[in-house]
Parts: sequence; C-alpha cells; structure tokens
Amino acid sequence: MLNFTALLNSPNSESYPIRGRELAHDESDSGSEDEEEGNSELERPPSPTPASRNSTPKGPGQKRLKRDKRRDIQLMRSLGYTQVETAKALGVTVRAVQYTDQRGYATPKRKSGRPPKLGPAEVEELIAYVTANEENRQKTYQELALEFQDIWPHLEIGYQSIKYALRANGFSRRKALKKPRIDAECAELRLRFALNHVHWSETDWINVLWTDETWVGAGQHRRVFVTVRKGEQLHPDCVVTAYRHKVAWMFWGSFHGLTKGPCLFWERKQWGTITGESYSNRIVPLVDNCLKLHPELLFMQDNARAHTAKITMEEFEKRGIQPIKWPPNSPDMNPIEKIWNKMKDWIQERYPKMVYSLPRLRVIVQEAWDAITEDDLREVLLEMPKRMQAVIDADGYHTKY
Repeated sequence: MLNFTALLNSPNSESYPIRGRELAHDESDSGSEDEEEGNSELERPPSPTPASRNSTPKGPGQKRLKRDKRRDIQLMRSLGYTQVETAKALGVTVRAVQYTDQRGYATPKRKSGRPPKLGPAEVEELIAYVTANEENRQKTYQELALEFQDIWPHLEIGYQSIKYALRANGFSRRKALKKPRIDAECAELRLRFALNHVHWSETDWINVLWTDETWVGAGQHRRVFVTVRKGEQLHPDCVVTAYRHKVAWMFWGSFHGLTKGPCLFWERKQWGTITGESYSNRIVPLVDNCLKLHPELLFMQDNARAHTAKITMEEFEKRGIQPIKWPPNSPDMNPIEKIWNKMKDWIQERYPKMVYSLPRLRVIVQEAWDAITEDDLREVLLEMPKRMQAVIDADGYHTKY
C-alpha cells in the first residue's frame, strides 16, 4: 500500500500538486502571502509533453488491477494529482489510471458470462468417472459428452461444457507417455527392490556391472519442435522425414563405476535375432571375462527373454555368475538407459540425417560410445538413490525416469 504521508513529506513533494496548488516546504498554514494573493487564480504545473506521457513506466504486467491499487489511484486523483503523476507514483500505466477514473469504483467486478451448465455435484460425478480407469481417461470430450447426455438429459450438455468443467479443475488432454506395463505384482517387486537398495552407498552402486542393449541409428532421436505460423505446418522446412526402414545397429554395452566395460555390435545378418543360445555364445563370455578381472562386481541385466532363458541361466551357473534379481519392466531403474539417451543425442546433434550404410553407421555408433565420459557415468550413478526413492514414492509404479 502506498504511504501517502511519506510521499507528501518527501523532498520532491513540491512537484506534486495537491488539490490544484503546489505547497512549498517553507509555506505555513497562516502565511501572509495567502492573504496578499486574495482570490487570484491558483497556478497549475505545466501539462506533460507527449514524450513524457509515452515514457510513463508500465506496471508489473497485471491484466487487472487489484482493489487496493485502484483505491490508491482514486485517492491520489482526489488529492489533485494528474493521471500521469499518479501513474508514475504507483507504477501503473496511464491507461490504467484513465480506466479507473472512468469506472468510478475500486472493487473489480466479476467477469460476466453464461454460468456453467454443470453444478458442483455434476462436476464431481464427471471427475469420478474420468479418473475411474484407463479407458475413461482416454475418452475424448465428445465421447464424454455423449456418455453424460444419457445421464443428464435435462442439461443438454455438449463437449464444450465437459471441456470447461474439466479444465476448471486442472484437467487437460495430453499425449500419453509410453511406459512398460506395470501390474500390481510387478509394482510390488519394484517396490521391494527399491526399499532394499534405497540406502545403498555410492560404493555399492559403483560395484555393479550394468549391462543392456539398444537399437541405435542416425537421424532424429527425440521429438523435433519447429517455429511456424498458422498454415505453415506442411512447409518443407517444417516437416521431419519419416523413414519406413530405418538403418540401425543393435548395440550391447556395459559399464561399472567410472569405467566403460565390454561392448558388442550384434551382427544380425550372421547371428540372427538375440536368443538364449546366441546370447550365451556371444555376450555371456564377455561378461564372464569382465567379472574375472573385477571379482568384486555384481552383475546386472534386465529380464529380456534371452537373458532369462533356461540355456542362459545354465550357462551362468556353469560359469559361476549370479545375476542380480532385477524387477521386471524396470528400465527407469537402470542407469545405463540414460547413457543410451546421451549416445543418441550425440548422434542426433552431429548426424541429423539418415545414414544408410551399416559400416558407416557402425563407426558413428562407436564414436558416440567413445564420447561417453567419466562425468556421464558419475552422473547416472549419483542418481540411483533418487531413482529408488522415486519408485518408493510411486508405490512401485511408473516414475519420471
């Protein structure tokens, strides 16, 4: 709230006219000069030039002035301040002062408009229906309107009423995130694992050999955003080519602590798809050699079919390898997933166009793997307590990772 007493007593107070006249600091209430002037016309300060009006500082960018600010404007105007002087003193625009003068009241009126068709009881029922299950969450506003037209025939609602009611309560239509399916049993396993490992130290996480495989290709890895005007969505510069057959390598990699472990390009034309037999013949020996060099390491792999096949588990037992019992459908708990994203971001930045040569692409993927630094590995390992806590907070279900 503006302190008008301090304003009037400030050193610059002589520049603000009060009720049509200026008071000097040394002027007394009963001075003789007033008697000598008699009924002479009081002098007003010169009107501001157009340039000074345009230089009036704008307010904080509020769309509507608060009641107290409007009261301050009315008080200053009643004391004889001009619109420009009032705007400068209160930090608002001259137009805001003019608008307050025209309206004549301080309390902002409620916005006019047609009242919503859905009352509190109907809105509560609508929200309960939408949040009941996955199917209802995916229904459009039009589909919801058709559903509730049979429930509330007397309201004659349309999709706009449904849209307004949901938006007023914080709902909106967004693209659904793609995540692995997690049922109650899977959530329980994830939660149990997180609870058992949330207090692991940095050393504990360092002593794990993290492994995984991923498809890697050139071109766009993440969604691409472009700056367009209305009607330019189909401009050649504003579209991204969709390739029907994207050339890519299946890449298997590993790391422990701040060290990258063995990696492998899967020769699909020669070896076929990854099965329990081919995984045991091609990848398990690499894991075994790494664990023999670093016997303090624990071995982590996800629950892909080839990883948990009978032949694979027999090969592990034969070599004396005991994998960590990893919860199913839990890529968000595996730090190597972020390493894959870093590699693909590196490739997208340097090779945004499609590469059709597998030998050339292999060189690019190897460059991306070599570009992973110790800082990158340290970053993902330091996130592990947060990942475990996120699973706990989500009661075993999906997390942001």
